[in-house]
Amino acid sequence: MAVVNREAVGTVECYLCGAGCTVHASKIGRGGAAQSLYYRCGVGSDGCGCIQPRGRSGQQILAGDMVPFETVAEISPEIEAEAKADEKPAEKPAKPWWVKAASLMAEEG
Repeated sequence: MAVVNREAVGTVECYLCGAGCTVHASKIGRGGAAQSLYYRCGVGSDGCGCIQPRGRSGQQILAGDMVPFETVAEISPEIEAEAKADEKPAEKPAKPWWVKAASLMAEEG
């Protein structure tokens, strides 16, 4: 699955290793009515990865410890570069076996 980070909304210190991390907000529920916070630690396999506390207490702790950005311009160029380097383009899904078989039969017949 490709990594696609939402816009960073703040920073927090990683609860596992203590490194600085970016906090992102994702839409959840039907129609994206609610939002859930998560944070990304490190770049690629050099950090703890994507930490997604889904419970109410985890969301409250993350929201309380987060230092929100006033504007997007406050994001440091290093953090932005790390986030862009971490993103991977979406891969095209493989065709199901029956689509391949139908195209082979069409070529033969």
